[in-house]
Amino acid sequence: MAQTRARAALEQSPAPSQSQALSTDPTSSYTLSAPPAPDATMGESSQHAQIDLNGSRAAPIDPLLSTQERDLAEEERRLSAEIALERRRQAILQLRAQHAQLLRQNAQLAHVAEGATSSNSDPLAAQTANTTVPAASVAAPAPAPAPAPAPAPVAAPEAAPVAAAPAPAPVAAPVAASVAIDAPPPAANPEFSAPIAPSPILPSAAGAPLWRAAGLNHPTYSGKDASSLRAFLYDCRTNFQLMGYSLDGSDCVAYAASCLRGPPKNAWVKYVQEQEADPNFRLSAITWGEFVAFLQNELSDPDSRAFSAASELERLAQREDETVPEFVERFTSVIADMPSKWDEPTR
Repeated sequence: MAQTRARAALEQSPAPSQSQALSTDPTSSYTLSAPPAPDATMGESSQHAQIDLNGSRAAPIDPLLSTQERDLAEEERRLSAEIALERRRQAILQLRAQHAQLLRQNAQLAHVAEGATSSNSDPLAAQTANTTVPAASVAAPAPAPAPAPAPAPVAAPEAAPVAAAPAPAPVAAPVAASVAIDAPPPAANPEFSAPIAPSPILPSAAGAPLWRAAGLNHPTYSGKDASSLRAFLYDCRTNFQLMGYSLDGSDCVAYAASCLRGPPKNAWVKYVQEQEADPNFRLSAITWGEFVAFLQNELSDPDSRAFSAASELERLAQREDETVPEFVERFTSVIADMPSKWDEPTR
């Protein structure tokens, strides 16, 4: 009966407003109630109140909560923008660091290339590279006394009638070996057909170098230009130092003369033969300075060389297909004939 009266009352009553919540479900716990008094702060929420299908009233939207959500959304957008700016700044800093590292690497590579260029143009570095290999062959000349036992059969017939004791044979071999080692170097040959190997140096001698002539690279000179002559003389002095020679000795001139080839060799042989006509002439009396002056004069007259070098230097220019080290080498060979040597800053 109560439900029937409620339905009749609903049919006769006007349509409910949006601010009222009705329940047509007999199981619902809601009852008819007067709408709450309108409030200025709740006007917006009361207009958005809704009734679901079961007749239950939805919770109104709190304007304060909406304002907080907007503030949070705005704060989130602001933080996102700041994060993006920070990431961009970090990326820019990283790119700058990489650029600085590339600049440092390029500077290091340029420094290494400059060092390699200077080492290629320095004859001392080339000679050092050539003389490092023979270090492994220091002990190679040790088997040289091996042929010494050959004279042993000569002494064998004399020892045979005495007894069959093998003691004298080993004694004769070391004596022959020591004689061969201590033998003086051969006399200087005017022909100079091959480089004269210096007398071997006993390792037991105090302070004697361990270098042997067989392990050195013997330079040659064919009279090309002043630059090649300068390199030849430098290589000779390096070998003299390694072999323990002194520039005051005659062995230096004999060794360097044996390394001559072509026109310089022919001119030197002719000069020696002309000097041998004098009975007081001794080949060992020629000093190293005289030998160097002879080779320099054989190139050409010093004044003519200087004039030619100055003319060539005026026309000298780097070719399109020529690298910087190649141009520096040509430049160095030209100024070698200049009468006044330039210092390094002027070059």
